[in-house]
Amino acid sequence: GAMLRALADLIQQAPEPDAARLDGELVTQLSDAHRESFEDAVEGLVRLARDAEAAGGALLLDAEMTDLQPAVDRLFLSTLERWASRDKALATYAGRPARPGPPLYNTYQCYLSGSEARLALDAAAAKDLGVAFGAKLVRGAYVAEARAAGRLRGSKAETDAAYDAAVASLLEAAAAGDDVYAFLCTHNAASCEKALSKADALHLERGDDRLKFAQILGLCDGLTRSLAAAGCRAHKLVLFGATRDLAPWIGRRLAENADALGAPAAEAPA
Repeated sequence: GAMLRALADLIQQAPEPDAARLDGELVTQLSDAHRESFEDAVEGLVRLARDAEAAGGALLLDAEMTDLQPAVDRLFLSTLERWASRDKALATYAGRPARPGPPLYNTYQCYLSGSEARLALDAAAAKDLGVAFGAKLVRGAYVAEARAAGRLRGSKAETDAAYDAAVASLLEAAAAGDDVYAFLCTHNAASCEKALSKADALHLERGDDRLKFAQILGLCDGLTRSLAAAGCRAHKLVLFGATRDLAPWIGRRLAENADALGAPAAEAPA
């Protein structure tokens, strides 16, 4: 936590914080202890991503509070840089390409102003590295912190529009041949319908690995079933652990998905 705070402060002090996230040299300005913690975190993510790859999956890096998110983004980007070096080593010494798909998905909270710029910057950075880019799109759950920081969009409608625009941009990039993967973690049926319409218009197969959906088990299960029946890659997030540890996370998810809480009853078959 202290390392993330220190790194986030460095990024936020830069003239252009969103662009500063791309500067790996900022890490050298951390204290020795924090720099060591950062390197340990990156190495841990690389090991976990390698294990996930071996199991045929990928890692999804969750979002943090608004003031800490820039440091999480830097962790994500540093992991991609390390992964790019690994891929080059595999190609050179083992003579085999890495498995297609992103090693790690970063989370983009579309209720934050400027989320589209950060998404575009990170996609371009991954492309420059020659690594697949994975974006997990959510609306956002740290409303109080985002509002206090002056980063919250002006309305729910603006957030919905930003979410759908982000989905469209990723699908357009994928259809154009970029190595881009979208994971839509949403309980909003309208956004899912728009994503499918966009994919159809771009002639992307509904089962394409570059478009996935996910909902929490027990919330909007009917939506998940509908997506699966339509041939989409539909996933459920299954919670496990002590209730006292899960309660804060569940509370944020309920706040984030307040507009979907009535959906299960509405979706129930007659």
